[in-house]
Amino acid sequence: MTHDNTQAMMAYDARKKSIAVAYVLWFFLGGLGAHNFYLGRNGVAVTQLILMILGVLTAVLVVGLFLIGGVGIWVLIDAFIIPGTVERSNMALAAQFKSNAAAAPAARFTAHDLSAEMDALLALKNSGAITEAEYEDKRQALLARLQ
Repeated sequence: MTHDNTQAMMAYDARKKSIAVAYVLWFFLGGLGAHNFYLGRNGVAVTQLILMILGVLTAVLVVGLFLIGGVGIWVLIDAFIIPGTVERSNMALAAQFKSNAAAAPAARFTAHDLSAEMDALLALKNSGAITEAEYEDKRQALLARLQ
């Protein structure tokens, strides 16, 4: 595993989407499209947000109630497609990092690289982004590369 691959894996881990986070956003802010903003579906999110705002502003004219109801049905349907959207988003992200890593030239791994990667791994562990077991596995892999 090269230095670039390790960095790509860490960047992927930091940017991948979580089904749990998407559902929390859907539950509390679904009508405002927050879950779609999180999942990178900005066009859908903006449309939901605009329709909800227009619905609230025109609710006294009864037309707004139909807009709010329509957004509500849309958000309910979103609940069923969140897992697939998260999976597609994470697969696209992994493919992006894989292609970037393949295009990068192979570099010689040095003790300085090891130190920087160990610091980055420790920061990830301390922030809770990776578990103790993941930290130890990645640390062992880095040490093996130096030998």
